[in-house]
Amino acid sequence: MEKSVILYHKSCPTSLKLLKRLKDKKLLNSVELVDCGQNVLRAVGEGAVSVPTVKINGGTIDFGPIDFDNIINAIKNRLVTRVTRDIREEIAYTILDNQLKRLRE
Repeated sequence: MEKSVILYHKSCPTSLKLLKRLKDKKLLNSVELVDCGQNVLRAVGEGAVSVPTVKINGGTIDFGPIDFDNIINAIKNRLVTRVTRDIREEIAYTILDNQLKRLRE
């Protein structure tokens, strides 16, 4: 059985929150973790456009701002429900959100 894959970045609060929740639910050992900051080529190869990106059985089920409960359920049950959001809108949102965070610093 293929493991779930979580592509994350250590400076992303959503990524860290997801990892903590998975640890609390004792699911962290059931996923493969890929630090995008340390493995950029793998992240690009996996098609990550925003972190965290969650993949199960090769299919992306969620990325960027995620539904934590849905992700935890999907990892527990190995459910693959592909993202239905417009990826272009998500990329634009992520870029703008990151820029706003930088301006506030």
